[in-house]
Amino acid sequence: MNPFSVSVDLMFAGPMAVDATYTPANGDPLPVRVILSQPDVMTPVYDVPVVSASTALQVRVSEVAALARGDTFTLADGGVLTVSAKPKRDATRLIWVASAVED
Repeated sequence: MNPFSVSVDLMFAGPMAVDATYTPANGDPLPVRVILSQPDVMTPVYDVPVVSASTALQVRVSEVAALARGDTFTLADGGVLTVSAKPKRDATRLIWVASAVED
């Protein structure tokens, strides 16, 4: 087995990840584990950098084969996040990284 794959599985099994239900725009709900973060994003507004909070989520490609804009994640605490931009895979191609907005 790929050592990166083992590391990713351990990371998503640990306390950094939370339970969620993934629902594609046209499909059935699926239980998954996600890692959430809230990085600052710098956006220029009239040549002035404005820093604002954002929400990013990570989910394993092995759990969600085709993540897309508009797909949703319902978190265990009841919060709902919608993928707001085209998701990208990380350098290992094992994790989807997506921007999300709260509903």
